[in-house]
Amino acid sequence: MARRTRKAVLSALHKGLIVFSVLLAAMEVGAIDKGDLIPVEGRLSKLCLHLCCGLSLQALNKMHTQRYLQRERDGVPKTVAWFKWVFYSASEKQFRTAFRVNRSTFQALKSVLLVRARPALCRRRGGSQLSLDLQLAVTLARVGHYGKTCSVDAVADLFGVSVGGVIKSTRRVVKALAGVAPQHIRWQKTQRRADLSMYAAEKFGFDGCIGATDGITFPLAYQPALQSWAYYDRKQRYSLNGLITCVRDCCITNVVLGCTGAAPDTYVQSTAAWYRRPNVYFTNRQYLLGDKGRLYSRHVIGSFKEPECTCAEHRNNNYQLARLRVKSEDAIGILKGRSGSLKELRLTLATDRQFSFASTWITTCTVLHKICVDEGDDFPIPPVPEPFPASAVEPFVEARLRRQQISAKVCAFIREKKVYREKV
Repeated sequence: MARRTRKAVLSALHKGLIVFSVLLAAMEVGAIDKGDLIPVEGRLSKLCLHLCCGLSLQALNKMHTQRYLQRERDGVPKTVAWFKWVFYSASEKQFRTAFRVNRSTFQALKSVLLVRARPALCRRRGGSQLSLDLQLAVTLARVGHYGKTCSVDAVADLFGVSVGGVIKSTRRVVKALAGVAPQHIRWQKTQRRADLSMYAAEKFGFDGCIGATDGITFPLAYQPALQSWAYYDRKQRYSLNGLITCVRDCCITNVVLGCTGAAPDTYVQSTAAWYRRPNVYFTNRQYLLGDKGRLYSRHVIGSFKEPECTCAEHRNNNYQLARLRVKSEDAIGILKGRSGSLKELRLTLATDRQFSFASTWITTCTVLHKICVDEGDDFPIPPVPEPFPASAVEPFVEARLRRQQISAKVCAFIREKKVYREKV
């Protein structure tokens, strides 16, 4: 019986029991004549009231003592044999295929949950939770796959747990991992930024470059219930829009979320903390590399676009910039390759709470990516990134001057190292 139907039946039984009790009490004190209720003999009238009251009480007790009115239901066979085989006996490749991480990373995630999120994993009332290994495995299976493979029913049948257990375990672990995001997704320190700048200057000629930034979209499997037009992006699908910043080892250092698919990339960039307060995040003329859809400034340098790109020096600069900026594309490919659910979020967006949970889900995937990078977990093969259209936003005057200065240094580096594009 459905939850709402159960409440309605219980309410009706309570009301019926109260009415019959009141009528019997009124007949006992003589406030109501026995013949007024049922036009038969008085003793029969009272007997009928007693019978109705007893049946109502019996039905009410039955509803309270069992969950379903029909006990002869077909049971659903469930077993955890598959999980135990993969967890304890399967090879490393099979383990990684099922959970998208290796065994050492799985233990690292478990340690993070035990240290940072113990209150969320402790049962406060009622029965006991699933084991932490099983909860984490269920969450990784849902996060690491997309389509019908990661649906709640499919995961429940695969792991031999209930549908409610899958939903609660996933929600619990996702919120716990998102809670440790400040300790893992954070901006690089001063010394680290200086090392990154030195590396970019020695290898590519970009003195002061500390990383790359790029936009990322998260398609939705279902149309949002409210204001769906706000989620419709330029690729003619419903999605969420975001922005990531990464360094040369594909380590994500900043994530901007909270924008729908209809929001332009330049607006998403304007909400980033490093864009609003550059003096806090950049020192010594440091900057990030961006694609043509970025909002160019003193701290975001991009390639030359038409009709500016008219000479060989500009094209060589764009070639050298693309070699270094491709790390952001690789980071997005690795992120979506490991967390396959980001290719198609199977989440319902109808309330602010559900929208917040979708952002929490994405944050959890970035935390998982960062932990895998720290543990040295091998990267999956990244998919081929889709080309980004040119942006109609013109760069600021100071951005043009800054880009010309950097371009002159890069071209001098190319002439010194003799690193040329084959066809210019």
